Amino acid sequence: MIRSRVLKTFCLFVLAALALALAGCRPMLQLDTPGEISRRALLDSAIAWDAPGQAIDVADDSAAAESLSMPQATLLSVKNSPELAAALWKVRQAQADAQQERLLPNPILTLTVRFVEGGGNPAIEASLAEDFLALLRRGRKISAADDKLRAASADALTQAINLVAQAQEQYLSTAIVDAELEILQERRKLLERSLQIANVRLKAGEGTRLDVTTLEAQLIELQAEQADFESERTQQRLTLARLIGRPGGTIDWTLDRADISAGISGTEQQWIAAALANRPEIESKRWELASLGEETALADWSLFEGSDIGVMSQRDPDWQVGPSLTLPLPIFDNGQARKSKATAAQMQVVHEVVAIQRQVVEEVRKAYAALAASRAAEARVRNDLLPLLEKRREQAEAAYRAGESDLTTLLLAQDTLATSRAKWIELKEKAAIATVKLDRAVGGRGAAAQIKLPTTAPTTPTK
Repeated sequence: MIRSRVLKTFCLFVLAALALALAGCRPMLQLDTPGEISRRALLDSAIAWDAPGQAIDVADDSAAAESLSMPQATLLSVKNSPELAAALWKVRQAQADAQQERLLPNPILTLTVRFVEGGGNPAIEASLAEDFLALLRRGRKISAADDKLRAASADALTQAINLVAQAQEQYLSTAIVDAELEILQERRKLLERSLQIANVRLKAGEGTRLDVTTLEAQLIELQAEQADFESERTQQRLTLARLIGRPGGTIDWTLDRADISAGISGTEQQWIAAALANRPEIESKRWELASLGEETALADWSLFEGSDIGVMSQRDPDWQVGPSLTLPLPIFDNGQARKSKATAAQMQVVHEVVAIQRQVVEEVRKAYAALAASRAAEARVRNDLLPLLEKRREQAEAAYRAGESDLTTLLLAQDTLATSRAKWIELKEKAAIATVKLDRAVGGRGAAAQIKLPTTAPTTPTK
């Protein structure tokens, strides 16, 4: 009879616990963070979830090739980034936390044996209890863990988008140095040709030694400037090598000049709206806010911490069995302080969301304005100014060769043309960097591709 009552009471306890547990049960949240990274960054291949530790120099045939395109550099920087791998492992940690919240708490078995003085059967007390509060809060705790998982995934996406922007900016900066070196090479050829003309005129008695000396001094000065640019080229390429995961590898790539092009379409308000809808930083804060909302609701149950429900049995000398419920008395702590703290944390994130949104709007407007201005200026220099200065230099050289003008006029024409070409390169760089920043500001190349029109590379002016 006693055993039947114990079994019946225990079954009722198990059913009650299962009913509370099933009330908060839900399937495991499935997120494809690497796939979302590939979609946002427009990558050709997927990113590994469980990337192991990498060597300092990652073995990769595409990174060691003679040529390196910007899409290749972008993909390698994302795939070989230890920072992104660390962020993905943080997502795994959040995923494990979400899985942990779905597990039922283990029941607690308590067994007490009291021996009777002078002999006789000992008194035995046994109880089986379950954390009552954990069962009541299980649903909201799962929701909070899922929200934290989504926030961690958004943080990893932010890391990936930052890597894409950094790699592309570095690639463009490196390609720009190569373009500037080519301009210096062209200037050197012009000076060497002018020096030849000056020597011919000096031998013919039409020129002066001063012209030859002036040109020789300018040629030496240009060689020193070229050596400085060669050093800058090495520095830029070493940084790019680190970003693609091969800091000790080759840096003698041929870079794709077509990647220096920049394009813009859509209105400023369209870009702002897309950014506010796609920026992972905002998404992360919103999920953090949702998680804090769940924790604020959970704070209402904090006064019941330490409560449990179960079944207790005792033999003294006969068996006695019955349900047990342990509840704290909210005399000193009624949970208001914890609820106030949770509410304060929630309001903090509310203001942080607004701050990030304002920053996003600023970043989009700055990048949009910079891109529009630099593209307009670049087109004006390329189509109008450079052809005129090229014609002026040719006319000055012809006049100097014929003895109709002095060397000063030729040098001034050459310097003005070189300065304008350098300015054109600078404007191209600003336009390209602004394009990358606009992509980053809107939440990635995938989001930007929904607004952009196809772009074409600017026409290279005749030298």
